[in-house]
Amino acid sequence: MGEYVLVFFMVAAVMTAMTVFFKRAVQGRIRDARVGMELIIANHLEAEGYPLYWTGNMRTHYEPYYANSSSLISRDTRKETQLFATPGFSSGLFLKIINEASSTKTLSNTAPPKDAD
Repeated sequence: MGEYVLVFFMVAAVMTAMTVFFKRAVQGRIRDARVGMELIIANHLEAEGYPLYWTGNMRTHYEPYYANSSSLISRDTRKETQLFATPGFSSGLFLKIINEASSTKTLSNTAPPKDAD
């Protein structure tokens, strides 16, 4: 019986140690896929004549858009406290009700680049 317990713990230890390598393998495949997609898109855009800019290790095409945004935020809070007398006791029953509501409405209009100023 002791051998089975020892084998079980050995297998568990090996699997625990191998998770680091499995995790690295998956992360490496995800990174390779991302870099491959970036290169495909960058090569396609350069062939089409679009200017590219570097942002960290990601290539992006920057086009400034201008937006007009307005927000209306409203909050409503109602607090109600009551003390009910309890016959035969020196204290009463205390009740406090807090009712809060918030709402946000945002309107955003994006101007085309020709209207940028």
